[in-house]
Amino acid sequence: MEDLKGEKPYRGGGFEMVIGSPRSRFMHRFPGILAVKEKFSRNKTHKKEISMSSPPKKLQLFKTHKLLTGDTSALMEAALFGDVEVCKKLLNEGADLNEKTKSYHCSVMHFAAVNRKYGKQNVNYFASLGLNVEELDSERESPTDYALREELFEVAKELIKLHYSRNNLLHYCVFKNKLDSAKEVHEHDRELIKELGPQGTNVLHVAASYADQSVCEWLIDEVGVDVYSLSEMAKSTALHYVCFNHAYAEDLVPFFIYKGLCVNYANNDGLTPIQCALMTQNLEAVESLVNFNANLRVEYMGQNLMHFCIANNCLLSAKLLHKIDPELIEEDDAIGRNVFHIALMTADERMCLWLHEERVCTTRPWLGHNSLALATINKKYGGRVVQFYIRNINSHLCQFGNFPIFSALATGNVDAADELCNYGADLRGTLNGDSLLVSCLKSNKLKSVKFLHKMDKTLFKEPSAALVAAMNGDLTTFKWLVEQANVNPRVLCKITGGSVLHFAAMNEAHAAQFVLRKDKNLIEVELDDGKTLLQYAAYFTDLDFCRWLIEENVDPMELSKIDKSSALHLAALNLNHAAEIINFFVSTLNMDKNLKSLLGVTPIIIAVQARNISAVKKLCELGANLTVHYNGTNLVHRCVTLDDLDVAKLLHTYNPRLIHMKGIHNKNSLHIAAELGNIRFYNWFVQNGVDQHAVTINSEKKTDFSKRNVES
Repeated sequence: MEDLKGEKPYRGGGFEMVIGSPRSRFMHRFPGILAVKEKFSRNKTHKKEISMSSPPKKLQLFKTHKLLTGDTSALMEAALFGDVEVCKKLLNEGADLNEKTKSYHCSVMHFAAVNRKYGKQNVNYFASLGLNVEELDSERESPTDYALREELFEVAKELIKLHYSRNNLLHYCVFKNKLDSAKEVHEHDRELIKELGPQGTNVLHVAASYADQSVCEWLIDEVGVDVYSLSEMAKSTALHYVCFNHAYAEDLVPFFIYKGLCVNYANNDGLTPIQCALMTQNLEAVESLVNFNANLRVEYMGQNLMHFCIANNCLLSAKLLHKIDPELIEEDDAIGRNVFHIALMTADERMCLWLHEERVCTTRPWLGHNSLALATINKKYGGRVVQFYIRNINSHLCQFGNFPIFSALATGNVDAADELCNYGADLRGTLNGDSLLVSCLKSNKLKSVKFLHKMDKTLFKEPSAALVAAMNGDLTTFKWLVEQANVNPRVLCKITGGSVLHFAAMNEAHAAQFVLRKDKNLIEVELDDGKTLLQYAAYFTDLDFCRWLIEENVDPMELSKIDKSSALHLAALNLNHAAEIINFFVSTLNMDKNLKSLLGVTPIIIAVQARNISAVKKLCELGANLTVHYNGTNLVHRCVTLDDLDVAKLLHTYNPRLIHMKGIHNKNSLHIAAELGNIRFYNWFVQNGVDQHAVTINSEKKTDFSKRNVES
């Protein structure tokens, strides 16, 4: 009988068990006799006699003595001996699904797990009701542990399937370091050894992570698992996984190295075992790997091992590594940060304090950012690191200017901002001409905006706040400004004369709908640049927004009052939604696809100039005139100037004659490509038969224009 941790093994004799009415036969294969009682439990709710559908009385010896304590309820006994229907009946009568035994805190699921006849059905039923399949008793054993002890492997498999996505029962036994159970499960089902767990780990990787050497030896020497096997996704060796094993790493590192694994093998993530050990702060594994000559000069993403420890906030690992190699702390990473810069940005105040005590440089700026500003980037520990820096390194906040508070709020790090305010940060300062509020609205940091409102409500009297939010924020931010901070949504821009609605039309967040509900008259406001509201929407937003504006009686045929361009001209500039908007404007609204503005440009010219290939393709499909010229240049010639061969090839598929047309001074495409030294276009024109002997109006040949000595 399996010995339990912290208890004496059972040496013989029987236990009393409270069970139900008699129906089944005595199970002679179990030694010992269990006394039988006629009632389910002492619970007054269930003292009445049970009908013929009640669970049968069974006389059987359980290895799990915790089931035989005498403080079980009727539902627990039904889970142990009965089927789903019996359990349902008791629950309908008011039984408590979440009850536990007083002696060992065994749940109903623990009892269901050792039901020899109906175990699989019962655990599935109770799991469907929300009962935890891995509930632990007072000795931290799960229902799966109970099922394993009773050798109910199919029930145990079912429990594993309900709780884990990819691990199987053998993995579970290895994870629990239960060698005897693992052997029994392997005998029961030899296919389990072939299955992979999460991240493509096999059973040896699980053993390396959690079990001791005896389990690993059994898997390699007796079962035949390949010691060199790699995990499916990360391509990690067992030695990588040993670094997660804090209990047995000291033994397993030499074990796997003697088995032939490379101490410096890097997985697909670029990590070697020493980096995994440092990251998990498995100091015994670190020391053992160092004893086997692990490379301490390995780098990860331009960072040495000390940078790596600090970036992962592994203080214990950093201290140990510093004792092993004191020079690592003096080095900068690939982008010029020293260890203190990295700590300020990613670690906590304890790491910063240790580095300060080690006398590393704490005042050097990085890329123009002072140290305090770097601390405000630290989202996880920023508030504590800012407090540490001001208290221990430099309390003169004025020396840092406004950048730290701007940096903190730009990243939404209100904890850091709060600490800065505690030390006198100026909330009315500006940076690059923007106030703190405008800066937060531009980056749509509602959390930071709310922080400013809490600190100083007068900041929200700024006239441009609503305009900036409409243009840059989402609907949630804009609504909060108007409804909670009482920002005026009816302001006009002092420069363009535009309303909040015009600015909202440049933003796909659809705050415009909210704005228009607040004031219908805003739709009539004209901009100083002459652009229409629909033009702004066509340029910056999507088809749904354009449709909505038209439904709100915006005239889709209205032209710009200055250059007489249409909404279709602006749609050609929309890099994300051009195709669907253009198709709607032309196919549904019948807009003129070849309309020339006062500047002489059509939508296709704008699309080519913007290198917006989706807009070019849609206009080509809709039959736009591809032979148009602008300033004496056709569309393909313009592509040469822009060095956009993809758009040129697209135009060529719709009109192959374009590459043969001549432009100013009778220059053909080859002349223009040679003049600009564009070899890609030059070769493409030659391959497609552009006349290589053509001369211009001044009798110049292609070679006369070559700036790079391009020869045919």
